[in-house]
Amino acid sequence: MTTSTVPSASQWGSPTANKRALLIHGLNSSSHTFHRVASALAAKGYLVVAPNLLGHALRNTGVDFKVQTLADDLLPYLQAAEYDIVIGHSVGALVVLSLLKYLPKTKPTSVVLIDPSLEITAEQMVNGRIRFSNDVRTNPTAEDYIALNPLWTREDAIWRVLGTQIGRSTNSDDHIDVSVCEWCSTRIKGADV
Repeated sequence: MTTSTVPSASQWGSPTANKRALLIHGLNSSSHTFHRVASALAAKGYLVVAPNLLGHALRNTGVDFKVQTLADDLLPYLQAAEYDIVIGHSVGALVVLSLLKYLPKTKPTSVVLIDPSLEITAEQMVNGRIRFSNDVRTNPTAEDYIALNPLWTREDAIWRVLGTQIGRSTNSDDHIDVSVCEWCSTRIKGADV
């Protein structure tokens, strides 16, 4: 673990809520990527916590951006509370898979993986690296993201722009864990889950 304190996060709902949700964003994003999901869960009586991954949303960069490093950094959340539901998007889904062994065994926890990069080819990895690096270098606007994602709201697109821009202090290539394919194949075969 890289720190003994709980990393920065966004929060929705009442701190006294009986139900808790942990939401983990993907690359080139921030905790606010989940604003709509978090608001809906809060309206259903959940306290929702969405941490910012290392190197995102003005968080200091880590030693590396390996999935396990990102997961280890979030361990204070699992030590501080038990969650009824844990949701991860993209690389955040891989982080969730790394955290499964730390979830409490005393009660069920629902786990939702959204667009996980579980099985990606070397070509897809190269294309993803190019797309991610281009986003960081070309400064797409909210309108650009809306054009590419017609179901997004303007607020969704603005959070994506901010997620890209506030993570600029890190090297975008460092965000792509080249061992993701190897990591996935060992986890899918049941090595560490």
